[in-house]
Amino acid sequence: MFEPSFHFFQIFWLQGLIIIPIVIIWRIFTGSSVRQGQEKAYADKALLPFLTGISHYERGIPWFKIWLWCLTWTCLLTAMAEPRWDAKQVATYQPNVDLILLLDISRSMNAKDAKPSRLRRAKQEIEDLLKTNQEYKVGFIAFASVPAIIAPITFDKTSILTPLPSLSSHLVSLKGSRLQPALERALELLESQPKNNSHHLVLFSDGDFDNPDLLTFVKKLPPKNIFLHIISVGKKSGAPVPIEGGQHLLDKSGALLKSYLNEVELMALANAGGGIYLSATYANTETLALLQKIQQHAQKQEKNSKTLVWSAYYQWFILIALLALIFISPTITKQSNKI
Repeated sequence: MFEPSFHFFQIFWLQGLIIIPIVIIWRIFTGSSVRQGQEKAYADKALLPFLTGISHYERGIPWFKIWLWCLTWTCLLTAMAEPRWDAKQVATYQPNVDLILLLDISRSMNAKDAKPSRLRRAKQEIEDLLKTNQEYKVGFIAFASVPAIIAPITFDKTSILTPLPSLSSHLVSLKGSRLQPALERALELLESQPKNNSHHLVLFSDGDFDNPDLLTFVKKLPPKNIFLHIISVGKKSGAPVPIEGGQHLLDKSGALLKSYLNEVELMALANAGGGIYLSATYANTETLALLQKIQQHAQKQEKNSKTLVWSAYYQWFILIALLALIFISPTITKQSNKI
């Protein structure tokens, strides 16, 4: 329990109190300077103006109404200034996780051993992940031979969901799939994030990479508090790779070229990267398992900070002001009718 300490949250409102002495001075100089004497006992009230030469004995608002107005004005300004006391220390939690999604859009991702295709299945996985995740910031990189940052690390999921349907292998001019440049770009994005955060990379791919030293590079990530998780798309049995015009890729001999899911390499990468390996399904279980694993990493580093929460009592000052207005309003109306 924190020791109470009275203060105003928006104290500048109290500057309006300067109006009170101005109103009092105005009342002094505009009020009647004539005091009622013995003539009131001998003359009719209706004849007093003819006797004294003053049209009204009571000019302006009575003093007790002025003081009520001052009280009302003071209470309203005090309420606007938000008086606070009786503070408590409350533990706050702020997500300390950053996610970066890596989507492989190379031509092998057009294979249809995952329905409707590997690429479209991977996009569906990304949509599920974004809709399920309500806590963490997310960045997005699409890659083939060259990576492209689609969205920086942000809480705005629409910046990823909006361009996601338009991503395809037709946007790639060079053949092949190279994961290491995409990982390097992801590290550049993470440089702007707090160092004590838990950083997670999620790869959606079939594992058909052209990087010979990829495993060595990935092993360097966990010591930097960066973890690589993989959701694979495709099957070990493989499938032909369609290209434009309804044709399929052919090898040098003219035979049909098939692309296979490289599960062995993907599992090795996930193990080296300190993450988990999952296969894309249609039950959304891999998304929940991934977020659970990420949450476990986050809890190990989570440090609950505490902040002061003050109790505001402005409502009592408003109540006093309303009660004072009940007595002020009839007199003001009466004085206006006299004038």
